[in-house]
Amino acid sequence: MKIYENLKISICLLLCFFMAAGSNLTADSEQAFIPSGETLSSEQDGTYSEENFSIPDTGTPPGNASASDTSDSSDTSHSADTDVNSQQTSASEEKTPSSSSPSQQSGTSGGSSSAKPEAAPSKPSQVKPAEKTEMRAVWISFLEYRSILKNKSESQFRSSVKKYFDNCVSLGLNTVIVHARSHGDAFYKSGYFPASVDFTGKRQDSFPFDPLEIMVKEAHARGLKIEAWVNPYRANRLTEQFSENDPVKKWLGTDKVFTNGEYYYFNPGEPEVRRLVLNGIIELVENYDIDGIHFDDYFYPTTDSSVDKNTYAKYGAGRTLKKFRTDSVNELVKTVYSEIKKRKNITFGISPQGNIDNCLNFNYADVKLWGSTAGYVDYLAPQLYWDYGQGSLPYETALANWKKTVTSPSVKLITGHAAYRVAENGTGGWASGDILKRQVSDARGAANYGGFIMFRYDHLFSDALETERRNLKSILT
Repeated sequence: MKIYENLKISICLLLCFFMAAGSNLTADSEQAFIPSGETLSSEQDGTYSEENFSIPDTGTPPGNASASDTSDSSDTSHSADTDVNSQQTSASEEKTPSSSSPSQQSGTSGGSSSAKPEAAPSKPSQVKPAEKTEMRAVWISFLEYRSILKNKSESQFRSSVKKYFDNCVSLGLNTVIVHARSHGDAFYKSGYFPASVDFTGKRQDSFPFDPLEIMVKEAHARGLKIEAWVNPYRANRLTEQFSENDPVKKWLGTDKVFTNGEYYYFNPGEPEVRRLVLNGIIELVENYDIDGIHFDDYFYPTTDSSVDKNTYAKYGAGRTLKKFRTDSVNELVKTVYSEIKKRKNITFGISPQGNIDNCLNFNYADVKLWGSTAGYVDYLAPQLYWDYGQGSLPYETALANWKKTVTSPSVKLITGHAAYRVAENGTGGWASGDILKRQVSDARGAANYGGFIMFRYDHLFSDALETERRNLKSILT
């Protein structure tokens, strides 16, 4: 009996020992998931967010950039050719880009990566979208090519592109949107369009080399996405010589081409014209490892009913002229989207004017349909080229209008920003030193926000924007 009692006591002691040890083990394991000096809160919900970690600054200084020739008007078109709000033609495109060597960008160092996350932001407005999901882009246009492509060798062009793209990476950008076709011509080896006048000063059928191929390779080598930027209907100047196989030359005197101002335009209402534009997109998608196709705001350049009266008589079918023109643009946009998606899982986006009324009534660009309905675009990137409090359509009002326009879950709102106004105006909010940072921060509050694009490279990396770049970089790294 005594042995039995001793055994019971021993078993009880062992049970007490194991229960105490288990309690300490549980407490230790729970505490192991709380970083030293921190406590769990509702802001830390266990999801991974890249903005909680520092990213090292590459320290690459901007170089080989030039501040140049975009209109100082209050237009919403980043093509530098037309002031769409006033409907006046600008001669700014004719300016020769003046070379300048931007000062070295000081930037904000991001420090080194750490396994320990920083404290969560105290306000929702301070939360930065993850780098992989926010487009951080810059437009590189035919105006830049005039200094790095025209009369340059392939190796010279490649060298300039490398510097451009290194600067983009250093600033924290992740996408470049480069002109592939700006005036019914091509900066790639096209089977439908002639080589651009910006190769040699003359439109020609043969291509000295393939700029787009070079840019795709150099962009991807740096982890940058690259989209091919196309102006679908604008063609060459009336004063330029045609190449032998130029489609504009082929269609002169027909309903497929009309003139407006100093340019020829392909007629959007003609089925054969839409087929030509589509063929040009298909060859880009099939022949190049691009990450997207990007349209500018050039659809119909005028409300003048005389330019397409014959086409309207043939295909109008009882519709108003406005409805006919809008339907013609919609047909192209929807077909381009469909044909791209049949071939590759890449994006298709359009950068319309920032003034929605102008889009609908001047360009016949149905941005309300595109922004609310799947099957037209993956994103809209309106050109929001206004200061805060500026005139009847300040930045904050334009942004609010577009938030209400881009509502489809399948369509992102990408905001276009006027770096050129900072470089050229230098007054009011444009001289504040942080307007681009503030505008991007405000845009991030949109429900369908997907990123931003800066117009354009030469201005963004000019001396005048050194402070702007530093402040913008602070919310990108």
